[in-house]
Amino acid sequence: MGWSLQSAWNPTRVLQIAGSVDSSTGATEVITDLGSAYIKPLGNRQGPHVLATPGPAFAARAMAGAPWNRQPRELEVLDNPEDITRLVVFDTWTLNCDRHHHDPNIRKPNPDNVFCREMGSHRVNAD
Repeated sequence: MGWSLQSAWNPTRVLQIAGSVDSSTGATEVITDLGSAYIKPLGNRQGPHVLATPGPAFAARAMAGAPWNRQPRELEVLDNPEDITRLVVFDTWTLNCDRHHHDPNIRKPNPDNVFCREMGSHRVNAD
């Protein structure tokens, strides 16, 4: 089975800035024309490679969930365990310096940067 990204969620406008964090990517919580989201804007300190796609910003829809707690049993209840290997491929392809920087003296790896979306009463999807 091939992999494809299917999404009808395509916001076109930021209506309000809800909050921002002093992070290397300038992560900002916003309200879009299609609901809450988090963006990484063009011009952030990490450069355009962290945007994943060309454009003024990379937006991710806000969802209920939490970072992976690095417990193996949480991986046993994933709806999409095949996406774990896709994360590795994505990180390698984009040279993702957030989860693994080539020089740990410059930036410590952030293994908590794996979000598990809640589906019902437990977290099951790695995004």
